[in-house]
Amino acid sequence: MGLKTELVELQQRNRDNDWRIKEIPWTESKRLEVIAPRTPLSKFLLIYGLLGFLIGLVLATQFPIWGLGLAISGLCSLFLTNVAMARKSYGKFEAVEANCIDQEIRHFSFSRRAETYGFDEVDTWAIRLLCEYEAQGKRVQVTPIIPNTIAFNTEGAAQSYLNTRIKSGKCRLWVDPNNALHSSFHDKPKFQMRGNT
Repeated sequence: MGLKTELVELQQRNRDNDWRIKEIPWTESKRLEVIAPRTPLSKFLLIYGLLGFLIGLVLATQFPIWGLGLAISGLCSLFLTNVAMARKSYGKFEAVEANCIDQEIRHFSFSRRAETYGFDEVDTWAIRLLCEYEAQGKRVQVTPIIPNTIAFNTEGAAQSYLNTRIKSGKCRLWVDPNNALHSSFHDKPKFQMRGNT
């Protein structure tokens, strides 16, 4: 078994770890998910962002204002790269009405460094959905990307997010016309969420 195959299996295992609803992959099986720039603009912004940030850090020791300015513009360029890639990836997605078959809100707890010695426990809640819609006369089940959110501070906030977007078991999905399994819940993502697009 090669390193690439092991990485693909690790990605899927981590993604499904302890979730009751297992993710339905939208990429080709055995393909590693990476976010890669696909347009000349996003490639330019990525290269400029990396070089600008690194050169800015080096220059900051002798020319603080110029160095920090270049480093900050490099970071801004990296952010714009992500936005440009998302526009390219999700720009052609089409809205469809879907049935929300199942939903799961999962609690995660992790430690973060506290202000003074020690660690604080941080609680977050994440969402996974199982939706079904019709594409080319066939019923398709998907686990859509939940865009523009990473996690919620409370379980109530996660449930409220779903309640405002799922009415009578119906929801809106944005679907890739070239790949029926690639979908986004309620909105098109504004930032690149996952690779292989």
